[in-house]
Amino acid sequence: MIQFGTALKSTGFPCHRCVILSDPQTNGGCVVRVRVTTDDGTWPDRDCLVASGDWPGLEHASTVAPMVHPA
Repeated sequence: MIQFGTALKSTGFPCHRCVILSDPQTNGGCVVRVRVTTDDGTWPDRDCLVASGDWPGLEHASTVAPMVHPA
């Protein structure tokens, strides 16, 4: 079940990592999910960069992309 703090990894290429930042039970079934994606230098928000030293699940420099979805 998806809940606050759930960490996910897609199974297909490019295998993004995602983290749920809200509780769907208290937000009408909606969740805020952030996707950790490759930092290729073109991402508009360069304030949230993550390296493999910050999170061992990463293989290269990455950035956080916020997304809002129904649970």
